[in-house]
Amino acid sequence: MNKGIINEPKEIEYIESEQSANTLFKFMRKIDYLKEIIRDCAIVPRYNDEIIDYLKITLIDERIAFPMTCFCDINLTKLNLHAKKYGKFGIGIKKEWAYKHIDIEPIHYINPTSSEMNDFREAFLEALSDNDKNLEKVSNYLLTSLLYMKPILGLMDNGESIKSYCFHDEREWRYIPHIDEKDMNLILRDKYLTDTYKSIANEALRLNKKYWLKFSPEDINYIIVENDKEAIELAEYIYALKKYTSNQILGMISKILILDNLGKDW
Repeated sequence: MNKGIINEPKEIEYIESEQSANTLFKFMRKIDYLKEIIRDCAIVPRYNDEIIDYLKITLIDERIAFPMTCFCDINLTKLNLHAKKYGKFGIGIKKEWAYKHIDIEPIHYINPTSSEMNDFREAFLEALSDNDKNLEKVSNYLLTSLLYMKPILGLMDNGESIKSYCFHDEREWRYIPHIDEKDMNLILRDKYLTDTYKSIANEALRLNKKYWLKFSPEDINYIIVENDKEAIELAEYIYALKKYTSNQILGMISKILILDNLGKDW
C-alpha cells in the first residue's frame, strides 16, 4: 500500500436511531417564516453571532458571525423546552435527508479545558502564524472544525442578555454553505459585526438561491404550530400553493402538529 493515499470511504446507508430522534427540527418565532420555508421547500441560511472566547486564542476575536442553519436532534416529547427558546413554529425534516447532504453535520461539543481543546488551540495558532502553503489544507480543516464546534457549557446571547447555558442540550446539527468570496465573506469580524452589515449579508444570501438549503415535500416529517387556529391558517395556506401536486399538498397538511399537544399523551 502506498503511503499518503487515502482510500475512498464506503457509503453506508442510513440506519434509524433507537435513541435519538430520526427527525431534525428547526424552530422559528413567526408563522410567516414557516410559510416561506414551506412555499420554497428551502431554508435560507443567516449570519449568526458565535461567542468563541472559550477557545482562548489571542489572535482571533471573541465573537464572529458566519452563515448557518441550525437544527435540533430532540425527540418530539421534549420539544416544548426548545421551542420556548427559539419559537413555537417548526419544521421537522427526515434525518436520512440530512445524512445524505454533504454540508449538514452534528456539531462537535467540546470541553474547553480538555486535552483535545489544548491540541486544537496549539494547531490553530501554528496554522495562523505559519505562511507555509503546505499548511493551507490543514488551516482549512481547522477552520471548518471551528465552525462546527461549540463548548458543552458556555455563554449564550439571546438578544437581550448573555447567560450561562448548556449547549449540549440542543443536540445541534448545522448547515454551513460554501460561500464564494466574490459574493461575500464567510466569516464576519470586527467592524462588520453590526446589525446593518449582517442584514445586508443576509439579504445577499436570500437573493442567491445557490446557498439555500433545499428539500422536497416528501422529506418533511412534521410541521409544528402553536395552536388550532394557526394549524387551520397554515393548512389553508398550503392548500392554496400552486407549485405542488395535490398529493404533496395533502401530505404536508397531514403532517401539521399542535405544539401545545406534544407530550400530553406520551
